[in-house]
Amino acid sequence: MALLTETMPVPTHIARPVICSYGLGVDSTAILLRWLVDPSSRDFPLDHLTVVVAHTGDEWANTGALATRYILPRLRAAGVRLVQVARKGPSLARDGVIVLDDSDAPRVLHSQGAYKLSDEMLAAGTVPQTGGTRMCSIHAKGEVLDALIAQLVQGRPYRHILGFEAGECTRARRDATYDTAQRTGEYPLIEWGWNRVDCNDWIFLLTGVSWPKSACSYCPFALTNQEGRQRTLTRFTEEPGPACLALRMEHTAIALNPRQGLVPNGRLIDMARTFPGMKTTLDRFRDETARAEHAVYRIRRVWPPRSSDPTQAGRAARSVELVATGTRAQMHHKLQADSDRDGKQIDTSDPDHHRLWAHRRTQAGPGYEEFFAVAPATAHHKVSRNFAGALAKLSQRNLF
Repeated sequence: MALLTETMPVPTHIARPVICSYGLGVDSTAILLRWLVDPSSRDFPLDHLTVVVAHTGDEWANTGALATRYILPRLRAAGVRLVQVARKGPSLARDGVIVLDDSDAPRVLHSQGAYKLSDEMLAAGTVPQTGGTRMCSIHAKGEVLDALIAQLVQGRPYRHILGFEAGECTRARRDATYDTAQRTGEYPLIEWGWNRVDCNDWIFLLTGVSWPKSACSYCPFALTNQEGRQRTLTRFTEEPGPACLALRMEHTAIALNPRQGLVPNGRLIDMARTFPGMKTTLDRFRDETARAEHAVYRIRRVWPPRSSDPTQAGRAARSVELVATGTRAQMHHKLQADSDRDGKQIDTSDPDHHRLWAHRRTQAGPGYEEFFAVAPATAHHKVSRNFAGALAKLSQRNLF
């Protein structure tokens, strides 16, 4: 492994490099396979092509295995350069990007990454969000690839290949707004008129396998519809490790925020309990959770008045503190002792998470909540940058 600055740029004789973002999924796999076997599908020699992969560290194992078996040998045979990178630590600015492999004869897919996206989620005590911008993808892939590409092209114009299919013209148009005098986004599948079925058919023709969707095993976007839930839960029965990771992540997130399930308006754990074939996985999850070090967390959350309309809640700010750590039994004993001392009853309405409330939010607008809960000691002590200011603003308006 090496630091990003140690990666060699694309040779200077290549005036306009072709950089292909490879996400390991159906669309970008179809592009690579066609380029490798059908020279008429591309207008550049393969020595102008650099394939780049940003690993989140949490890709499904079978996706990585398929890419290793069917894509890497073809890249080796054609001498195509593959650069694999990942975040080195929690802060891209401070820790930078690490190069896991840079080779025109790649043999190993380093899908384990370095600093995993799940490390970030567990440390924050949260799960990826489906609302708004996909910040998880931006942090784990987009920003990492931007840094890599800048190192590769060294200010030269380049063609950036992305796997948007024929039904994703809106995404392509949005991506094209990021074009500059240096960067030109290109979308071969749209040019070929290929949709997801076409891509799957092409891959199957060349490999004989049905290529799975690429995603982190705990991706909430895969759980937004019935088809995705069925597919994900079926994969969980085949890969209990990723299943337990998703369940652990959700378990801690819900302890710190009852609204933080991985499933929109629901919880992955509830779906897993009723899905055929999940018993072994659920047993493993329960055993892992029972053995883990636990903590009593103090969670405070503030919804300050919105500047434009003080009757409406602004963006919430959160404070998470680890009050004590120990075994799960010890932490539940402490929670009960604190309840007895304060003369407050523990809230057991959620069978998976008992809470000792110090203050409940009583209105939909600006408000405040504070409670204590027990969960695995994976989340770090963290106070939002705007927490003190939001709390002061709430106090000034007597909105507790």
